[in-house]
Amino acid sequence: MAIPLDPFRDWLIANASITNNIHVSSTPHAGYGLFTSSVPIPLSDPPKPLAFIPSHLLVTASRVFQHARDHEQKLLQCLESLQSTDNETPMELTERLIVLLFLVYERHVRTKSHSASSWKSYIDILPTPASLENHPLFYTPELLSLLTNTRLHDAVSAKRTRLQREIEWLAPHVEAAGWALQLDLEIWTWTDAVFWSRVVSMESQFAEEKNVEHVRQQPSEDYHLIPFVDFANHSLTPNVRWHLRDDGSGIDLLPILPLTISADNPAVLPPNTELCLSYGAKPNQELLYLHGFCIPENPTPPALVIPALPFFNPANGFDRRKLAWLRHCGMSLTLTFDPDNPNAEEWAGGLAPESVVAMYIAVLTEEPEDGLEFRMEEDADGHPILLLMLSDVTVGPTDAASAFAHEVRGLQHYDVVRLRVVAMLLDALDWHLARVTSVEEGEREGEDQFETRATRVLEGTDEARHDVVSRVVDDVRTYRKDEERVISETVSRLAGVRDELMESKVVKRYLRERQEEEEGGEGL
Repeated sequence: MAIPLDPFRDWLIANASITNNIHVSSTPHAGYGLFTSSVPIPLSDPPKPLAFIPSHLLVTASRVFQHARDHEQKLLQCLESLQSTDNETPMELTERLIVLLFLVYERHVRTKSHSASSWKSYIDILPTPASLENHPLFYTPELLSLLTNTRLHDAVSAKRTRLQREIEWLAPHVEAAGWALQLDLEIWTWTDAVFWSRVVSMESQFAEEKNVEHVRQQPSEDYHLIPFVDFANHSLTPNVRWHLRDDGSGIDLLPILPLTISADNPAVLPPNTELCLSYGAKPNQELLYLHGFCIPENPTPPALVIPALPFFNPANGFDRRKLAWLRHCGMSLTLTFDPDNPNAEEWAGGLAPESVVAMYIAVLTEEPEDGLEFRMEEDADGHPILLLMLSDVTVGPTDAASAFAHEVRGLQHYDVVRLRVVAMLLDALDWHLARVTSVEEGEREGEDQFETRATRVLEGTDEARHDVVSRVVDDVRTYRKDEERVISETVSRLAGVRDELMESKVVKRYLRERQEEEEGGEGL
């Protein structure tokens, strides 16, 4: 369905935006995008802006609050009500939630008013649920089945659960503010998908620039929706970038200049050229999860993430104390393998340092050879703190995770601890690999299971949806191959480490002593 671009363009002009020689147009691969006009655009050094969006059109949490104070009492009432409950609930009114509530209000509440909203022209061009069919949150059951037994399938299920919890918190405040809206999962899922597919993170962009002066000038808010600029699609070879003006007056869209540009070697943007940004170095799992597409031969390798909870038994009191300590330290209960990270532990298959600490906690015991203990004390203010002890050494609350890791590395049987970690990780990853390559009921061994399912889905698709469904199939195929490959490569690395550790003198002595103990016990 075509979107109302003429009112949107008029709205931009009326609000002091500059979009000379650039327009929004449909694309065969990504819905809509930004393009140059039929006139070539000369480039210069330093680059001149191709477009300018003034700051008052940037959608941020603070501007939503200001807009609500000035114009929308019902929106303000809802936001203030949620603010007042921050200390009474595990939920928090974040930047994201504020912007999402603004989008819901403008799309589903404000449109029922007799007077038009000043934001109507922008809200009207946002994608509809029907146009988000390529997004995993909007997959039909048939398309979602193509993700069966993958981490992305788990992530979609977890996201829907989180969104439902948010609805349960928000809905009473929406109702009390008189929105006359039944906030449901369909509405909230649409809003979340639109937000993540279009939002710009100032924090991440400034960090990428590594410019000290810019970091000092970085806005206090991270998340920004930038009308017009948010039509730009992603490319591995971007030709434009956004730039926050030093005076904060707005966002410039600047061309990325060729390295060879000079007075003697001028350059131009050709007519009808698509203008693409870089969304950052993101693996296909993240691109598919947030934006609904994959890049074949993506140079950014996928990070392998698995849950840490299966390594603990919640029914065991000692394991519950382990989990309490990890949470007390603010540590994530997910394990991330990222071998390209220079801080990753190579011996653990590229496991991130924080994840290695979680695995140390998982494998160490209260037996004398490990000496892992926990005890409750009070800090100077009388608040309870959970302290960890390892071989009679107390790990204090300050920088506890790194201090604990340091103590573990000093254990005489450290190679044994590492072998336990590697063995547990191999068991878990073997399970994940078997899962992603498993044969479903009704399918035959030896078939390419994904291709069998994909063929069934395509054969059952009507002609009107065939192109969209075909692109989804291609994207899921790319993603599944990435996931299977990264698990296989991690298993291979860990198997090599296991074999090396089995040759360790410390490990051999430990295994020999355990065997002698078992044989001695049998003789009693």
